[in-house]
Amino acid sequence: MNMQCSFTQVHSSDQGISSFIKIFKIFCFILILIIIHYPFSLFADQITLYTPNAQKNTGTAFSDGTGWGTTSSTIRIGQTDAYEGRTSGGWTRFDISSIPDNARINSITLVVQVFENDGSGPNVDLMQISYDPVTATYQTIYDDLSDGNIYYDNAWFGSNNSFLIDLSSQAVSDLQSMLTNGDWFAVGFKYDGYYGYYARIRGYDQTNRPELIIDYTEIPTTTTVSGYIQFDDGISATPTYARYAHVLICDQHSTDRILKDTYTDANGYYSETVTNDETDGLDIFVKVLSEGKSGAYYGSNSFIASVKNPSAGPTYFKQSTVYTNNLQSFLSIDIMITDDATSSAFSIFNSLLEGFIKVKQKLVLDMPGIEAFWPSGETKYEGSPAQLFYDQDDRWDRDQILHEYGHYVHYSRSFADGPHGDYRHGWDDDLRYSPVTRLDHEARNLAFKEGWADFFAVVIQYDPPWNTDIYFDNKYGINQYQRNLEDETSRSVATRSGEYYESSVACLLWDMFDDAEGIWDNEDWFHLGFGQSPSDKIWRIADDRKPDDINGFWNGWFAKGYTDNRDITRIFINHAMSFIAQPAYSPTPIHQSTGISALIPNLSWTSGANATSQDVYVGTSSSFTSSDLKGNTTTTSWIPNLLCNQKYYCKLSQKVVMQKPKVRYGNLQLMLQQYCKKT
Repeated sequence: MNMQCSFTQVHSSDQGISSFIKIFKIFCFILILIIIHYPFSLFADQITLYTPNAQKNTGTAFSDGTGWGTTSSTIRIGQTDAYEGRTSGGWTRFDISSIPDNARINSITLVVQVFENDGSGPNVDLMQISYDPVTATYQTIYDDLSDGNIYYDNAWFGSNNSFLIDLSSQAVSDLQSMLTNGDWFAVGFKYDGYYGYYARIRGYDQTNRPELIIDYTEIPTTTTVSGYIQFDDGISATPTYARYAHVLICDQHSTDRILKDTYTDANGYYSETVTNDETDGLDIFVKVLSEGKSGAYYGSNSFIASVKNPSAGPTYFKQSTVYTNNLQSFLSIDIMITDDATSSAFSIFNSLLEGFIKVKQKLVLDMPGIEAFWPSGETKYEGSPAQLFYDQDDRWDRDQILHEYGHYVHYSRSFADGPHGDYRHGWDDDLRYSPVTRLDHEARNLAFKEGWADFFAVVIQYDPPWNTDIYFDNKYGINQYQRNLEDETSRSVATRSGEYYESSVACLLWDMFDDAEGIWDNEDWFHLGFGQSPSDKIWRIADDRKPDDINGFWNGWFAKGYTDNRDITRIFINHAMSFIAQPAYSPTPIHQSTGISALIPNLSWTSGANATSQDVYVGTSSSFTSSDLKGNTTTTSWIPNLLCNQKYYCKLSQKVVMQKPKVRYGNLQLMLQQYCKKT
């Protein structure tokens, strides 16, 4: 319904115009208030129904079980000698099928024409009729007059006039129910005292037959509820849209009724159509929870994550205001989450969602939903069942949140899950000794699982606009700690055994992944990527070979038969992996020496770092075979048996023996090409 305010301009003084405008504004304000407070009456429809011109739609029933409604349509109420002391009552019936079933009845007015009375008139109660008079017996109708609800008490029909009677709210309720239960409605006339008094009312086949004036509002059969969900993420200048979040559209009751169980899309938008099954309109509100829903993300049955309060238990949620007695076909309900607790929970969910999406896109894994608890006393991952816990101050810290999600991923795929003793660790700690003492294999296992989680948190976000090689550890939205995965080099970690350091493992994995290196990493342009592509070898080694530590990852590379061995070895050496034997150097004789005078020259060298022995190869071709292996020495010299006037190739292959019952070979090999002549 469009309501317009208009006025004709009056040519008067400015003061007069100003006064008129003020009055006009006040009038419009009052009109708006009326619309708000009385919506039903302003937007209602009205219909006038007449008693159908057909038998028994009006009539009279006597106390002895007789009556008329076929031979006469007159309604007689009262008691007279003419009817031998019998009491009579009557009825009028209406066909209400023209009123929409989804209408809300606001008021009912009955109009009847009294055409005869005894001069005084009886008192009459207007009553509910429960049995359809068209098919009921007169006795049933007469008895029915005394059993039902009273629609009007003590109406007086003492004159020959038309009477307009506003029926009670009970009549409104009864007619409302009859819209879907028979499409008829009747009003009874019950005699209520005064012997000898009577009145007669015109019936269905007479002029001025009974009327029923009904004021109603048609309730839409459905309402489309839609809107955007946003939250304050604690860092961004503008609100963040709550993507793929669980949404409930509800009808408020003592026990709230869920009308639709749905979710937001990638833009934080939801839209659902609900059925209006209440005559006074639904009391609609929307609740959004800090969790996903199965089917929300395309192609997934996972609920992604649910962020809960560890003490209160339930998932965090935000509820809209209640839109009572809704009469709209389209209802827009946006929710903006600003309170610290709920917006924090949605920030955590949004970060976990990002991890879930990238894992599905890059690794083609549909991770099962996981419960996350905030605020907790510490940030950690726990298994059996898989759960995540986040400290109060980590709620805005996406890298830290994804670090723990990275643990969830590798534990679910059964790698990086070897025993590690105490879980406490530091970014640049030698985990054999700090912050607690561990066995070597425990330290390697812990360094790998924590380094993997650091690497995961950065690499999983390495798409626009997040391209960065920095691991952020934020508190209160402030970057208190920044760990640049490019900073570690062979020069900066020369004295350590990198396999025991979380930082070395994380930086090593990063150097295998990334595609743009600087001079600080020896101009490494090696780029493996991270995903299911055949060229993305990092994930394939981890998921297929299930390594517990970085040593196992190294073995997995060669077990998969990958190439680029020189590049991989160099990266492992750059990050001080002590199980890689570095090449020998400073050989004597030098490379491509000729005219050596000694018949049996002494071959010597300086041993490379980590080497515990050297295999010595001497042959006449640069393509060495097993027959060219002359032996192994733990010293730094060898006396070969050479022929005169022959060019020889010499190779030193460095070896290192680990605590584990395995021997690992350094992949970098020193080749010595010499001309050895006997004089």
